[in-house]
Amino acid sequence: MFRATLSKEIRPVRHKFMQSPMEIFMADEKKLTLHGLQQYNMKLKDNEKNRRLFDLLDVLEFNQVVIFMKSVQWHTALAQLLVEQNFPPLPPSGGCPRSRGFLRISS
Repeated sequence: MFRATLSKEIRPVRHKFMQSPMEIFMADEKKLTLHGLQQYNMKLKDNEKNRRLFDLLDVLEFNQVVIFMKSVQWHTALAQLLVEQNFPPLPPSGGCPRSRGFLRISS
């Protein structure tokens, strides 16, 4: 489980479902605040998603975009489309084992 924010009340519950979870805590929770972060979520049919994504990328100002996907096939196809539309994805970083599950784009 990867989670940036987990309430103190729910932390004991995760031990019921996980074996030896790794925990990393910030001494000052205020350091976790991401100022200016905007999140978008739309319910679209599969055949509408790419067009809407590129419309948003064209009109929004951004420093970085993170796109999460459900499969390697979606990742591969979208990465190719992003390159074709001049939004080349950044290479995976941090050695994250799920790095093929999301794409990062930098402006």
